[in-house]
Amino acid sequence: MQPIKILQVFTTLNRGGAETNFMNYVRQMDLKQFKFEVVVHREAIGAYEQELQSMGIPIHRLPAITPLNYWRYQKAAKTILINGQYDIVHSHISELSIWMLKTAKQLHVPVRIVHAHSSWQAIDLKAIVRWFWKKRLVQYANQFVACNHTAGNWLFGSKRAYVIMHNAINISKYAFNAQIRINIQSVLNCQNQINICHVGSFTKVKNHSFLLSLFKQYHLLNSTAKLYLYGSGPLQQHIEKLVDQLKLKSQVVFMGSVNNVNDYLQAMDIMVFPSLFEGLPLSIIEAQASGLPCVLSDTISKEVALLSDYVQFVGIDAPQKQWLMAINKALALPRINQSEAITAAGYDIQNNAKQLEAYYIKCVSKVNEY
Repeated sequence: MQPIKILQVFTTLNRGGAETNFMNYVRQMDLKQFKFEVVVHREAIGAYEQELQSMGIPIHRLPAITPLNYWRYQKAAKTILINGQYDIVHSHISELSIWMLKTAKQLHVPVRIVHAHSSWQAIDLKAIVRWFWKKRLVQYANQFVACNHTAGNWLFGSKRAYVIMHNAINISKYAFNAQIRINIQSVLNCQNQINICHVGSFTKVKNHSFLLSLFKQYHLLNSTAKLYLYGSGPLQQHIEKLVDQLKLKSQVVFMGSVNNVNDYLQAMDIMVFPSLFEGLPLSIIEAQASGLPCVLSDTISKEVALLSDYVQFVGIDAPQKQWLMAINKALALPRINQSEAITAAGYDIQNNAKQLEAYYIKCVSKVNEY
């Protein structure tokens, strides 16, 4: 069988959920059978670019998606698509996928996949235009994939058939390890205290301002507690200023974007995640795989709760007292190895990578039947 050429479409290649999910898959796939290339929409070098290039995966750059860039974008996209002669274009940028998929359809790329990773859209001046693109997306995509039903129904509608592809992980890498916990806590000097964490980009949807307000209240009850924030993003400086205003500089630690979050999760005691909206956050799957209890906002899909005892949902508008009670309840849970439960839930990356390979082959085979 001839290798299948696939162009993956992202905004950037930083350590976001969709990008990390792609990396989890590509590390497990047969790169002789599946020839990947990636296109991004930013000039800045992303965290995963060096690793992808070391795997022999080319990275192309397109202009940012704005109406002013339309004709320049179309010209550049056509050049990439004509030169690449792809069998599949697989786009991960929600309704913005219409820009690349429209061009791909015009150039007769046979398989055009749009992949839903989120269930949220900012309410701003761009919302009407983005809603319009979302409605027209189905004219240009011919395959539909989602990380869960919440994200799929939001982007495609409940009547559109789509394939669920889990945000899978290397479960053994995240399994709770008491020795790693001891080692990392020693590095962080965080023994004998409550270690609360959040893993996610500094963007509006992650709701860091609420998290800081909540942590300030918790710290009044437990003065040894610290909050560890893993990630980077456009609002980081704003959040750093807010930490200063709340006089929490000694209690909040900005960890940055780390490449071994699996090790750092071992040292933590709880994940608090008050997002405004989410599809299926990969960081919560990772947290559960490490045996870490999670307290989440009720705007996050309930499908993320693979371990019902270890995941609590609290109303996004609920009094902070309810959040504090949920945190205390979660901290009482024992830390144990949850690998078997996560595997049974269908989130093992080796199994899922095989499913994605089979899906790509099926998509291309259907085209070749006609």
